[in-house]
Amino acid sequence: MGATDAITEEERMPPTRLTPALIRRIRGADTQSEFAHAVGVSANSQVSLWERGHRHPSRIVTRAICRLAQARGVELQEAGDA
Repeated sequence: MGATDAITEEERMPPTRLTPALIRRIRGADTQSEFAHAVGVSANSQVSLWERGHRHPSRIVTRAICRLAQARGVELQEAGDA
């Protein structure tokens, strides 16, 4: 593993905790299937479980969701968290 392959401190730190409401807001007008594909999961049923609060995305998928939110200009902090 070379210096360019090293994991950065930012990648080690757990990303923002994603609530069901925040996941729905990031998904926006995408179908659950489109959103699942965009964040690298194969089943839209996973998105449904996240949005209902029955499961949480893995750390890797959470990072992908956070990157998607950033690309879409969605604020990651819930209004009540400020």
